[in-house]
Amino acid sequence: MSRCGMNRVLGLALTCVLMLPLGCSSKPKDQPNLAPVSGRVTFKGKPVEGASVVFHGPKSPRAATGRTDADGRYKLSMFNTNDGAVLGENVVTIAKLSATAQQSSAISIDTGGDAYTKAMNSAATGAAADSDLPAKYGSKDQSGLSRTVVDGNNEFNFDLE
Repeated sequence: MSRCGMNRVLGLALTCVLMLPLGCSSKPKDQPNLAPVSGRVTFKGKPVEGASVVFHGPKSPRAATGRTDADGRYKLSMFNTNDGAVLGENVVTIAKLSATAQQSSAISIDTGGDAYTKAMNSAATGAAADSDLPAKYGSKDQSGLSRTVVDGNNEFNFDLE
């Protein structure tokens, strides 16, 4: 290959490398600004395992959701794993399906039913489901819980009674 041809190849390769970040790092135009959110949920001082934590953001296309682990810890996801919640004031709902409801959901998943989806949608929309926590925490209108998500890492703990 001639020197001129080699310069063209190198120039093209450099252009491609420089353009890669532009295509990979931009978010979709309709996606709101998010920030990471994590924390811990306790009920009467004890960690709550298996609870759904939902942040309903201002003018958000969807809710950010997370599930608590054995220590009551959660991380929220909206579009991608652990990407967080919408910046601004968020109404928070927290619900934990009872063992009976969880068993019904598991059977439904195994048989192709949609009880689990309905239960999670109930939690996300604030409808009271068969919960191990007081029903008010699962309702957008009655939870009394809200948090303001700011740019950067956010940690919000909830000690429910």
